[in-house]
Amino acid sequence: MKSFFEPGFIRMGKSKGLVRVVPFLAVLLVLGLGACDSERWKKIRERHQGAGDPAIEVAAINVEAVYPVRRDMEEVLELTGNLEPIEKVDVYTKQSGMLKRVEVMAGDSVAENQLLAKVDDEELQLSYRQAESAYRASKKKYESYRNLFQQKMVSAQEFHDLERAFRDADINRDMARIRLENTEIRSPMAGTVVDRRCDPNQLVGSMESLFTVARLNRYRIPISVTESEIGKIQLGQSVRVRVDAVATGPDDYPYQGVIAEISPMVNPQNGMVAVRVEVPNPGGELKMGMFARLRIITAVRAQALAIPKKALAGEGVNQVWVVEGDHGRLTPIEVGLRDNEYVEILSGLESGQMLIVEGHAALTEKNRIQVVNHPVKPATATDSRAL
Repeated sequence: MKSFFEPGFIRMGKSKGLVRVVPFLAVLLVLGLGACDSERWKKIRERHQGAGDPAIEVAAINVEAVYPVRRDMEEVLELTGNLEPIEKVDVYTKQSGMLKRVEVMAGDSVAENQLLAKVDDEELQLSYRQAESAYRASKKKYESYRNLFQQKMVSAQEFHDLERAFRDADINRDMARIRLENTEIRSPMAGTVVDRRCDPNQLVGSMESLFTVARLNRYRIPISVTESEIGKIQLGQSVRVRVDAVATGPDDYPYQGVIAEISPMVNPQNGMVAVRVEVPNPGGELKMGMFARLRIITAVRAQALAIPKKALAGEGVNQVWVVEGDHGRLTPIEVGLRDNEYVEILSGLESGQMLIVEGHAALTEKNRIQVVNHPVKPATATDSRAL
């Protein structure tokens, strides 16, 4: 009997035998091709997955890193407000009429009781002179009848009528004098005319506001502090003040104010407490209504371990990327005081650990990193700059 692999085997079999052999050969052929195909794709995958081919390796992410530093930290409450004069008064007319003259302009300094404007007083001058004349005549007659009354030469009724007429004349004279004096509009206090609302030859009524006078040597700044922060401030506490209009730089807080008033109640509508800060203006460069920025120091920590705020990763979570070889490790931290640039580290980070400050936005722990700025680890990692 011939072997299955001998040439004549297929020919010698009957048709029924051929039907059984052909499918078997087909299976062998598919298996052989599959083995070749599997080996070929394995080599292709190894080549394109970077095995032995550096050009196809995933590139490292460039990052910038720093070391924590020691620096003085201040917790600062930052608020804003507008300058208001502590003392301000509106000056009103007391006598209606035509303004005869206006003596001052807005911005002028005035003394207490200084004349600001004058209402035309020609008619009132005549009225006063008439009242003065009537008073003198009444007084002369009264004094004459008083002597006669003492000598019992006139009746008591007649004398009392003259006495009453004399008193009425005195009152009329005083009223005429007051009306005449009221034509002069004077400043009730020393200060600066901050607003003038009148011109000569203008018709004005009684009790019409014409000027505003204020003392500008000292301002108040009304602010609102949250209920949670009100316990951090107190009366008499120092406040740094910056006025954008006259500031020389973003960190220029040259004015020293003080907390002068703290409301004893919390506004139920917004949960805020009204606070008033006062700041001196000896040079006069500050103007009423100017926008001011305030910094109230609520806590101080000397030589605290601190990192730049931009090193913090994630939203609402205190964590940083610590450099470990050519990878980064996301590390939770506990923070303390904060200022404009830095945040204090209470735990979770040592002074000698390098951390990423730039390039960590889309970083994962599987990514390779390359520190491009090569920070030098300081011996003491100290930044003693005072804020």
